[in-house]
Amino acid sequence: MFVVSSRRAAGGRRQAAGSGQRAQFNPHSAIRNLPLSRSLNLPSHCLRPPNRYLHAEFICAPSVAESEHIQSDDASRASNTAWLLWLIAFIAALTLYSLTAARTVQWQDSGNWVVRVLTGELRNDLGLALSHPLPYWFMWLAEKVLPLEPPHALSLVSALFGAITVANVAAIVRQFTSRALPAILASAGLLVAHTQWKLATIPESYTLAAALLSAEAWCMLLYARSRRPAWLVALFAANGLGFANHNLALLTLPVIGILLIHQAVHRHV
Repeated sequence: MFVVSSRRAAGGRRQAAGSGQRAQFNPHSAIRNLPLSRSLNLPSHCLRPPNRYLHAEFICAPSVAESEHIQSDDASRASNTAWLLWLIAFIAALTLYSLTAARTVQWQDSGNWVVRVLTGELRNDLGLALSHPLPYWFMWLAEKVLPLEPPHALSLVSALFGAITVANVAAIVRQFTSRALPAILASAGLLVAHTQWKLATIPESYTLAAALLSAEAWCMLLYARSRRPAWLVALFAANGLGFANHNLALLTLPVIGILLIHQAVHRHV
């Protein structure tokens, strides 16, 4: 924005009035005749008539580079806010799930997880859907490292990934809507949902699957916003880890494939 004094234009107007000549004052012409206006060779759409008392202003739309810089700054601020909400939601969810995590052996699959980890039963004859190698190793590590009873230590693994799921939802909604309130409401609703809370407080593999699935959705959204190939790599990494948990992770591959085909057709990959 350039601010140019219009005294010269106003002086010319007073001289015309003093000589008795009736000249109609044209603000656009007065601005264009100023030395700075001629030297800059500004187009007509960049000119705004001077106000009646003080000054004239030259206002031009931002260039392409300036627009990209502004969009980059907005995206950076949105990303920083999303990560802040992620951290707050993660701490809140981990606190709740850890304090209410099961400390003794539970029924059915949860109890079977404790038996498998304590006996070292990694492989299941029925295949990957019942082996769950990825959560098995996480639970095995927790049982070895944490100074807690095995059922409690294994429950905290579910609490950890349940908290990551809640935090991912907060960040996804924040970046999708560009508003913090919907993100807080969505993550808070998931935080206290009965099914989510129950699965996050017993030894199970569901919260790990939910954490990786929400991570895939977040990576897809970040790639759509930034076009950075690193988010595609993170997307496939999350999907691969999900497959190491359960073969249901393969259900998202058609969606990823359609995304890649679309990006390839439009030469964004």
